[in-house]
Amino acid sequence: MEEAMASTGSEELLSEIPSSVGLERIDEDEMEDSPRPSIAGRTKRRLLAEAEGGGLADSPLLGYVMSAHKSSPRQGGGGRYPGKKLTKTPSIGYIDAGAEELGAVPMRGKHRHDWLKVQANTFTNWVNDRLSGSRSNYSGALVHDLKTDFQDGILIIKLLEALTGKKIQGVVRDPIFTAQKISNLDQSFAFMQEEGVYFTAIGSQNIYEGNLKLIMGLIWTLIQHYQIMRRNTKVSAKELMLNWMQSLLPNSKISNFSSNWRDGRALLSLIHEIKPEKAPPVSSLDPRKNLSNCTLAIRTAKIYLKVPPIISPEDLVSGEIDELSMMTYISYFVKPASKAVLKWVNEVLPQMKITNLTTDWNNGIALAGLLNNLFPGLFPKWKSLSPEKGEENIQRVFDIAKAKCGIEPNLSAREMTDPSIEELHMMTYILRMRSSNLLSLPEHIDISGLGIKEAKLGRQTHFFINTTQAGSGDTFVSAFYEDETGLKFSQVEKRPGILKVIYTPEKSGKLHFNILWSGVPVPGSPFLVSVSDTNAVRVLEREDIDTTIHVQSPVVIKVDATAMEHGSLTARLMYTDSPPLIPEVTSDSRIYTVQFVPVTVGMPTLRFYWDKEELKNCSIEFTILDTRQYHISHLPKKSQYYTFDPIRFVVESREGLPLHPLKMPVLKVQGSTARYPVTLEEKSPQEYLAHFIPWELGAHDISITLGGFPIPGTPCEFNAVTSASTTCSATGSGLQRALTSIPAQFLVQATSGLLEEGNLSIQVQSVVSGYYGKVRVRDNENSSYNVAYLVDTPGAYLVHVKAWDQHIPGSPFKVNVSYGPQAHNCILSGKAVDPNFFVKIGDPIEFSVDGRKAGNGMLNVSAVGPRGAQARVFTAKGSRSGLYDVQLDPIRPGKYRVSVKWSGEHIPNSPFLVKIFPGADASKCRAYGPGLEDGMVGKPSTFTIETRDAGSGVLKVRLNGLRNAFKVDVKPVSTQNMRTLVAKYNPTKPGDYLISIKWSEVDVPGSPFKVRIGGEEIVNREQNHRTSESRLTELETIQEEYQQTESQFSLEDWTKKQRHYNHRQQQPLLPAHANFSSSMPKFGQGHGISYQSNFATRGGIASRGGAGVKKSGGSSKQTKKHQQHNGRSMSNGTHPKKSTLKK
Repeated sequence: MEEAMASTGSEELLSEIPSSVGLERIDEDEMEDSPRPSIAGRTKRRLLAEAEGGGLADSPLLGYVMSAHKSSPRQGGGGRYPGKKLTKTPSIGYIDAGAEELGAVPMRGKHRHDWLKVQANTFTNWVNDRLSGSRSNYSGALVHDLKTDFQDGILIIKLLEALTGKKIQGVVRDPIFTAQKISNLDQSFAFMQEEGVYFTAIGSQNIYEGNLKLIMGLIWTLIQHYQIMRRNTKVSAKELMLNWMQSLLPNSKISNFSSNWRDGRALLSLIHEIKPEKAPPVSSLDPRKNLSNCTLAIRTAKIYLKVPPIISPEDLVSGEIDELSMMTYISYFVKPASKAVLKWVNEVLPQMKITNLTTDWNNGIALAGLLNNLFPGLFPKWKSLSPEKGEENIQRVFDIAKAKCGIEPNLSAREMTDPSIEELHMMTYILRMRSSNLLSLPEHIDISGLGIKEAKLGRQTHFFINTTQAGSGDTFVSAFYEDETGLKFSQVEKRPGILKVIYTPEKSGKLHFNILWSGVPVPGSPFLVSVSDTNAVRVLEREDIDTTIHVQSPVVIKVDATAMEHGSLTARLMYTDSPPLIPEVTSDSRIYTVQFVPVTVGMPTLRFYWDKEELKNCSIEFTILDTRQYHISHLPKKSQYYTFDPIRFVVESREGLPLHPLKMPVLKVQGSTARYPVTLEEKSPQEYLAHFIPWELGAHDISITLGGFPIPGTPCEFNAVTSASTTCSATGSGLQRALTSIPAQFLVQATSGLLEEGNLSIQVQSVVSGYYGKVRVRDNENSSYNVAYLVDTPGAYLVHVKAWDQHIPGSPFKVNVSYGPQAHNCILSGKAVDPNFFVKIGDPIEFSVDGRKAGNGMLNVSAVGPRGAQARVFTAKGSRSGLYDVQLDPIRPGKYRVSVKWSGEHIPNSPFLVKIFPGADASKCRAYGPGLEDGMVGKPSTFTIETRDAGSGVLKVRLNGLRNAFKVDVKPVSTQNMRTLVAKYNPTKPGDYLISIKWSEVDVPGSPFKVRIGGEEIVNREQNHRTSESRLTELETIQEEYQQTESQFSLEDWTKKQRHYNHRQQQPLLPAHANFSSSMPKFGQGHGISYQSNFATRGGIASRGGAGVKKSGGSSKQTKKHQQHNGRSMSNGTHPKKSTLKK
């Protein structure tokens, strides 16, 4: 099992990394064969001697060198340290407890000497890395022994210049004397003090004397200042880096810089977090293969993150490495980590361009935006924050992040506003945001809306659940009635964190809503909702309520609301043009009494409301009258009137108000046996003229009422007596005007029996021609006769009405007869009348009607479509009398039967059908088949396009890819199935292609489709043959490039070419630059589809879907003729066999 595991994991990944970046052992022969042992060799011998005496001969710390590239033992290396190898050199001497003040933390016990060597080696490697860095000009200056190499001050000055990029003045570059060396050290300490690097109990003399503990303390102070943290804060370097690591690797549980890193998994996790593609995930690593893991991590960090390997895998695994060494090594990861964090920040917060992890965050706006984008809704108004209120903004972010996500700030808001803030501080807080989740806070859920309190039976209601402030969790809602039957409801997310619960109660009573957040009931759950039935509210004795009342008359109405548990009743008397009247409403055990006294005339509606909801089943319409506003003038004042003598009087408004909005006055004239009809003629909106003709002898009563209330001055009486000159009369519109072809009518009042006795004679005669019209008389058997006559010719006529051979008063009557309606003379015109006319829904449908020769009549147009749908009809009179413009607006597609009538009679060509087709709907198209998937060169492929339910439109198939690769041919499946199309292509070049399928310029679902063609390119022999036949044409090399090719096929053209093919017995091809759009031959079968073919022509040679042969100069007439005559061959991208092209 262990052998099997050894073949996988970090060892397998380690084999993929060049061995030139890693660790190698120094052969002792190398040191012995050297004519003059180097410092590393001498140090090696001292280390071996010490190891033999101390029992460390087998220690893995011995004999390793760090190199960037593999080099010969005798020749210098060619990497970061040219000419020399950096040897892990143990320092002579030990750091005592006093070094703790400067950062060096000693181990206790038998490992004391080992960790000191590792730390000294780590610090030495760090110094040499900084001396050979990009900002340094001292790549040849190396430190081999910390105790002695700083003695003259030169290397420490070079180190400071490399760290700061500044030149230190007053330095003796080649010191010989002790004073010169001490002077150099003094200059270095003065420079460090200017840089803000301070020391206690250490000076130039200590360095000159080789006090190792103070030298290592000095180096650690420089590491902290220039690589970890420049400013002194309440947080130590270790705490700062530990907070950063815990935020960056929240799942690794980092608590120290020693034991947590021994198995290499934490280091690989750090690399994986920065460069996920370069390091394996922790779950795939075996902690038992710690050396392989550590080796892989150090090599990967060197190659991909440019982190120098200042520690060895053996040191890391052995447990002898100290925290300062590990912190020094980990500090190299700050720069690549900050780049990765900045990249992530700009992806999450694209509204701002963040360039650093310090000053860009001081005003708090970026922090607020990042918080809101990570957790939508937590800080919605972050863009409106003022940059001048940085501390206030950051504190608000801290408060919200802690309350909602549990994110603890690592600094105060004021410290965050400091432009010189450490990058690690800001990165730590940002990483805490990234790794945090919203807390589950059910107490912060807000339930709102009327639907969570009460509901009406059978009426949809809703309420909202706002979880935006409740952190992370899931919402669970259940509802049931009192009898424990469930309630059907739906949940709709209006926006993130806002849930809308919609339901319609089917039972009255109590509803129970249980609302849980991550399994915890929200405050107030379960919620009790009272469901009431407003239909149970009813008006008592409604049939006995008099709805026509006089002003100042009190109205009392009883309303029964005993079925309602909650709420109250209100009422309003609503006028259309006056302020509403608020009735008085009182309640006695849910029996409401509604009282009001109307003071305004009108026709108001009494509306009832239950908790502001109108009870439409209880509304009552009233008519409020005031007879005092009316005045009757010219009433009969004589005691006697003659029969057939007209009696006239006037009904008018005193207040000048119109009469028609109210109930019209009721006029009744009653004789001894007969009730007379009264004619009202409007003289103005405030005045009407009333008249009638009494024909019965004896007493008569005239009564005028308004809503049952008598008008002041009525009723009145008069007596009718006979008069020899007024025994008969005639009234009616037929005595004033008439139309040809339409019967004209009037009424004759006379004594009964005249018609039977032959004493009533009526004739209608033309004044010009003497023509007599047709007359029909009917006895009403109430002393009146209905007369109707009909004439065919317009002109002036005389109507003779005689009784007992004597003209009655007014006879003969003069009548002007005009042309009547003649529907057959109407003319219907316009595209819509064409039987082959069809149009998409939404397009104008217009036609005209010419009725100038159709006489007097009325135009009526109607359009009935599928399922009785009525199209809206708009009719406008033209510029000349008798001309009409008609426009139809159908509401759904289908066949519409349009009827055009002239005074009720169909005009010629009416009715007619109009076909309405649906518009293009790309979402109803469907494209599928292997041709829309990856394929191989030389393997033909197809795909299918369904347009059956997509309405009318134009189909476009476009190929994006390599030039001259291949073309896509699109054809219908058959002439019986025009709505299903098959696209074919045979790829000849490998590559990535996009197939775009559009319906009326809109992508169908899934378009564009990505297709990858694999394999090797196939040379098109047909193209080579074509080129060889075109020797008379100057050729040019067409470089391979990307282009677009379109395949848009015309259905109509395809059908025509198919017939042409049957006739010519050859394959039909489309001409160059062809654009076709087919019409729809039959409704319901392949309608509304238009396929197009667009081809490109290059230099006179037409090509389809690729580059052609370019012709130098203009095309000749012979070339053009050839193109016109052989268009089909040219559209296929090849020359005709008999080419007449000239150079």
